[in-house]
Amino acid sequence: MSALPTLTPEALKSWTAHPFWSWMGIRVIDVTDGGATLAIDVQPHHRGGGGTSAVNGGVISALVDAAAGAAVATRNWPPHLVTIDLGVSYLEPAVGDRIEAEAKVLAGGRQITFIEVEVRSENGRVAARGRASMRLFTRTLVDPEHRAVTVGDEGHDGQ
Repeated sequence: MSALPTLTPEALKSWTAHPFWSWMGIRVIDVTDGGATLAIDVQPHHRGGGGTSAVNGGVISALVDAAAGAAVATRNWPPHLVTIDLGVSYLEPAVGDRIEAEAKVLAGGRQITFIEVEVRSENGRVAARGRASMRLFTRTLVDPEHRAVTVGDEGHDGQ
């Protein structure tokens, strides 16, 4: 099996224009071979409940997942992948007006890739550490109308 092409800046721009990334405010800061740095400029709706100024844990988790996927995409383009395991350890509140996640591919083969992610607050302190496992596919998993395609159902949209 031949290697998939690597990520180009133009391709990354179209991939990250996905509505979820836009809605969350996720931006790509940098990509390297097997790595990616993403950021969110924190808005009021990103903050936790109960009047806290800290970023909500769900927002951090989504950023970890996005950064892990972007890191994998740098080596597996186009990115036909799904997250099969995601864990986040929250070390301290993420405070400030910006958070960044730096992801690095640790290891992987043709089907499964393992990634670690570090999330930093605006002050540079590590607020969370994440780890993810992603399953890679050689075919598209979503049809053009954004309906999930059942794994194993080649050419069938699950309806």
